[in-house]
Amino acid sequence: MSAETVGIKGVFAPNGRRLASAPAGATSGEHPGWADPFLDLMWAEGRADFQVARLGDDLVGWDGYVYRYPEGLRLRPSDLLEGYRAEGVEFFRRLGGSFVIFIYDGRRCQLTLASDRLASRPLFYARCPGEVVFSTHIRAVLDHPGVSRQWDERSVVEFLRFTMILGERTLYRDVALLPPASVMTVTPEGGRIEPYWTFRFDERWDLSGEEYAEGLAERFVPSVRRLMPEDGTVGLMLSGGLDSRMIAAALLRLGMPLTAVTFGGFENDEVRLARRVAQVAGLPFQFLGRTPEYYLPLLQHAVRLSNGLYAFYHAHMLDQGPALRASGLDTLIHGWGLDLLFSGSYLPRRRVHHFPGRSFLLLRLQALRNEEDIVQSLLQRLSLPTDSLVARLPTRPWQPAFQDWPRQAVSEWVSLSGAYAQSPYNRYDWVLVRQFSKFRSFLYPLSVRWLVRERCPLYDPDLLEWYLRMPPHLRFASRAYGRALAHLHPALARLPYSRLGCSILAPPLWQNISYILLPTIQRVRLGVRRIRGLHRDYPAETFDSYPRPDLLLRQPSFRTLLEKELRGGPLADGGVINPPVVQEMVRRHLEGRASYGDHLMALLSLHLWLSDVEG
Repeated sequence: MSAETVGIKGVFAPNGRRLASAPAGATSGEHPGWADPFLDLMWAEGRADFQVARLGDDLVGWDGYVYRYPEGLRLRPSDLLEGYRAEGVEFFRRLGGSFVIFIYDGRRCQLTLASDRLASRPLFYARCPGEVVFSTHIRAVLDHPGVSRQWDERSVVEFLRFTMILGERTLYRDVALLPPASVMTVTPEGGRIEPYWTFRFDERWDLSGEEYAEGLAERFVPSVRRLMPEDGTVGLMLSGGLDSRMIAAALLRLGMPLTAVTFGGFENDEVRLARRVAQVAGLPFQFLGRTPEYYLPLLQHAVRLSNGLYAFYHAHMLDQGPALRASGLDTLIHGWGLDLLFSGSYLPRRRVHHFPGRSFLLLRLQALRNEEDIVQSLLQRLSLPTDSLVARLPTRPWQPAFQDWPRQAVSEWVSLSGAYAQSPYNRYDWVLVRQFSKFRSFLYPLSVRWLVRERCPLYDPDLLEWYLRMPPHLRFASRAYGRALAHLHPALARLPYSRLGCSILAPPLWQNISYILLPTIQRVRLGVRRIRGLHRDYPAETFDSYPRPDLLLRQPSFRTLLEKELRGGPLADGGVINPPVVQEMVRRHLEGRASYGDHLMALLSLHLWLSDVEG
């Protein structure tokens, strides 16, 4: 296992038949391991959130953090083994946290692998004749001689059309991900995957709006308490949004010391708002600055960390190791993903057309009348825009898949959602949350885990169950979320919300006016700053700290990389894309005649991953 693939890597042969060239954990001098006639396992020690223990003939471990719900008690490896033996799969319903667990029962020759409720710690596996290969990094699975590296055509199409791959599929036909809230059990008699919890909406909606907000506030504080480490120094990733404010309010209620941390290239709007939030909350604040060209040095690491599932530019924290070590922080809490559940950030908004080719969004739910409306709205959310040039990107043999598969894939997921929700908005949300660990920006929490212990209340069972009870109209536009923050810390709720430009407690009419005007105000301010020559070299806009693909790929270093790397490569050699079309897209983008940043980012990320794996 290389520096980018630390974790676990195992080969289990329940009948004792192993390929002669399969890796043997105990023979590795670089990493500790286990080897008997049935299991070869290697793991990397010294990681903050990785534990493994030998218990006689058994081996138990996990990547992440796991606690017994609702008490929040930290579990020992022996607790996991005893609980699983006593209760079977049902035992995992009593667990909370972000984890992937492995249990090897040497006496029964049984391997058990389990994921948390959202599969927030990816575990890859492949079935070979007589064997199961598994690892926390796909590269380790692909290195096994019995695993084919043949691409999955649908996954390649989805990555280039959505910049994400839906479900448990990966770029490779033989390799899959362990599904959310699932347990894989392999014995000499065979293998099976079964759920221990079902992501199903409760649509009774028997409470008032205020009761839902109060219930969310009441559950948020203990959910944060349960994820806190037993030792070390804690930092909170602070932004201008509501998620980190909710966590800050909960930590203040618990009386736990922490330092607020925000990263960025300069004092942009989000950094200034985060500083103001820290000041109101009475928290020490640290700004983690970075240079304009910070992404290029971490490029290879980001690509390898992506497992071929994500665009590399979301690895926001990989360059912050020295700063975090200098600050003495060994745990970072963040609110990434909470907006998907409680702010309704991805629920479809109503669009108003006022001039030909001109429109704006309202803080009103778009009508979803039937299944086709759900499919169409999800395609608008997921798909990268297509024009006549992008339409010619795939070669002729790949044209049908590029045209037909995205709609077919989304339609299949929407059809599945009918078994778990009746409301069209809940069905829409079910499809998205079901892809949680495949989201384009999921590389952000992965990059945090690489450096320090990473924590997020999103994975708490109580919060997830409350989300499943809340009506869509109260999740939308943070209606209950904002009221919950007001219950925990009124002063933080009164501060402007970065996505609105005003307080979340402002009257709905004023929120709509501010929401409509905010993009125009930001564009004008950005134009003025660029005319003045301020921050021109940074790949982020001036109102937040996240890089924009359009800007990032126009940096001098990335211009050179684009022109060099996308002239050919695995996708062209494999007959997937037309190199002349790619070169024309690069040319138009770099000249500023078109904005193909998202498309080129997907192409470059996939190209770099395949070149690294196959090179």
